Amino acid sequence: MKTNNKIPLIPFLFVVTVYLVAMFFEQQWLLLIFKPLIVATLLFYFLNVTGNMFVEFKWWMIFALVFCMMGDTFLIFSRGDEFFFILGLSAFLVGHIFYIFVYKRIVKNKFISFHLPKTLFVTAYVAFLLYLLIPRADVLWLPVVLYALVIGMMLAFAFHLTKIGKMGWLIAAGGFLFVISDSFIALNKFYTPIPQNHWIVMITYIAAQFLIVEGVTRYILQR
Repeated sequence: MKTNNKIPLIPFLFVVTVYLVAMFFEQQWLLLIFKPLIVATLLFYFLNVTGNMFVEFKWWMIFALVFCMMGDTFLIFSRGDEFFFILGLSAFLVGHIFYIFVYKRIVKNKFISFHLPKTLFVTAYVAFLLYLLIPRADVLWLPVVLYALVIGMMLAFAFHLTKIGKMGWLIAAGGFLFVISDSFIALNKFYTPIPQNHWIVMITYIAAQFLIVEGVTRYILQR
């Protein structure tokens, strides 16, 4: 990718740096302001670099990022408030569905065949995660199951994209890290407290969103 295409990444790098520094120094007011800006600046990067280029799934990608931004915003207020947790979960659920639409379209455009081992791996992971979570999720067991199934489907489609080369590997790695991030959120909330969980969740989440956006952006530019 051309160097000038990396310039729109500067706001993202700035926001991430400020956010991580604020985490280290426990500056909650900065975290509240900058968390939604992580995905917002990635959306800016995506729109700036792809410009007027048209692909049939571009709006789906935009909607995915917008709903992830909404999820980040709702989860800021979710500590001790299940209502905002459900809102955040729902927003990310919709975001993942739009990511599935994007990946599915790429799979169709590239005539990628079904890969059973990758799908079985994802299925086994989701099943194991639900085995741990369902007994402790109480009244939230149904949203937890629904969310797990959706992120599993997202990851399965993402893994199939490794067949298109480096950009596909970026998307697959992003999808994998997204599932890891969500898994730590769920395990920490429903199963057992995890030391330094916020660091694990945020670093994997930030990397996941960047890799997904970068991979999809590269795919659009090479068309």
